[in-house]
Amino acid sequence: MRVVKGRGPRYVARVPELLGLLQLGLEHHDGDFLGSVAHELGALSEHLGQFFTPYDVSRMMAEMSLHDCEGLLSERGWITVGEPACGAGGMLLACADVLQAKGYDPGLAMHARATDVSVTAFQMAYVQLSARGIPAVVTHGNTLTLEAWETVATPAHYGFVAAHGDPWAQAGQPAPADPAPPLPGQLALALG
Repeated sequence: MRVVKGRGPRYVARVPELLGLLQLGLEHHDGDFLGSVAHELGALSEHLGQFFTPYDVSRMMAEMSLHDCEGLLSERGWITVGEPACGAGGMLLACADVLQAKGYDPGLAMHARATDVSVTAFQMAYVQLSARGIPAVVTHGNTLTLEAWETVATPAHYGFVAAHGDPWAQAGQPAPADPAPPLPGQLALALG
């Protein structure tokens, strides 16, 4: 609502169309759709050190990182993935794709913690991870100074927690700042 405040009904009416285009982009585009759009538009901030990592590079890094994840997945059923400078979430999307290629449902097999100092990147990561059904807690914050200004959970986070419990506590890691409690419809969506 902060974004649409004062922009008028024509702007608000375009939001469902934009979300539809996003969903189509995610379905028909390998990887980080919003990150590639931001790159093409020149919307990345040199001041913040932002640069677009091509999906092929993210996918290769995810394959290298998850090449032997089957043991942990068979033992515990899920893995945690941390991304301290997540941008629009491209590495996490690549991790989900690698797990899916190995025959695992990323909505049940991984839980992500993502942080970015850019509010725009934070919002893009939240939107893309939510649209892909990836359980995650996304923070607008600074990983280096440990500042956190806003933390939200994707809808799939609540379904993951209902199925497995708190993944970070079970992995022996400190829990991220509690995200805002879900709206009643969010919990039903995540579980249904």
